Amino acid sequence: MHPETLVLDEPTSGLDRILTARLLDWVAQRHAAGGTVVFITHDMALAALAQRCVALANGRIVLDARMSEAFSRRRPWRWPVL
Repeated sequence: MHPETLVLDEPTSGLDRILTARLLDWVAQRHAAGGTVVFITHDMALAALAQRCVALANGRIVLDARMSEAFSRRRPWRWPVL
């Protein structure tokens, strides 16, 4: 099965470096084949590999930008008041 879009929530959690590398290679192959892969992660090193960043706060989108833009700003978004 090769879905058009795959959503992975914290996919590297609990993986060692070897399995993480294998997973990322597989994701790159899926992307190269035209698939879309959505990573949900708190790991900014992993997030930096993405093309686009969508950040949520309290269920609302507070940032939707290319990764180069998201990481180039000192404070790319303002968190909403709780």
